[in-house]
Amino acid sequence: MQTAAIATGAAAGILALWALVRAVRKLPTTGRQVIGAGVVEALMLVTIVLTVIAQSQGRFGGDPFVVWGYLLTALFILPVAVAWAFVDRTATSAVAMFICAFATAVMMWRVLDVAQLA
Repeated sequence: MQTAAIATGAAAGILALWALVRAVRKLPTTGRQVIGAGVVEALMLVTIVLTVIAQSQGRFGGDPFVVWGYLLTALFILPVAVAWAFVDRTATSAVAMFICAFATAVMMWRVLDVAQLA
């Protein structure tokens, strides 16, 4: 679970930096960034499956309610940015993608911290 959460957080961080560059240049979100958000979501689903396995095997410290709160909330943040990117074709969509990707990266770091895996 730890490796998947780190990979998810790193991918979300890279997506956030990419979106920040586009936002600073006043460019909208691209289709490739939407694909990148899909990759982050896929990694997050892997993290969730591995968390279920770790929790069922008793290899899970910390408060499970907080960890699941972070995981499930993070799972729904990036789809909001993707929907925004389809609706709004201005630089605001890049700002939304940055905020959502950054929040996802922070939440994955918090999952590691709360689950006492970091």
